Amino acid sequence: MDGKNVGGFFSLQKLKYKSELVPAFGYFNAHIATNTAIQDFNIENEKPFTHTLPNMGVPNFTHDQYMVMGHGIGGTFRPVRSDAGFVYDRLVKLKQYRGYIRH
Repeated sequence: MDGKNVGGFFSLQKLKYKSELVPAFGYFNAHIATNTAIQDFNIENEKPFTHTLPNMGVPNFTHDQYMVMGHGIGGTFRPVRSDAGFVYDRLVKLKQYRGYIRH
């Protein structure tokens, strides 16, 4: 090849399973969620974490909303927790293969 080198990088990611049954917990049952479960929450002003970022995003529960309808009555309500609660992203394990090819 006339003394010229050709090279490149590669990266491979694969799903271990095509589908997976994962437990999910909302606002009212967040206290029994495990680190492998999905929790129902949002993060306000979510941005990638960097050393220059002064504040991280603020997590907020996605509140459960209930509707009552009957003869002569109607309305909506939501339960209120007596604690602040904890939310976190689901623990996911990843196998990744990377490398460099040079010829």
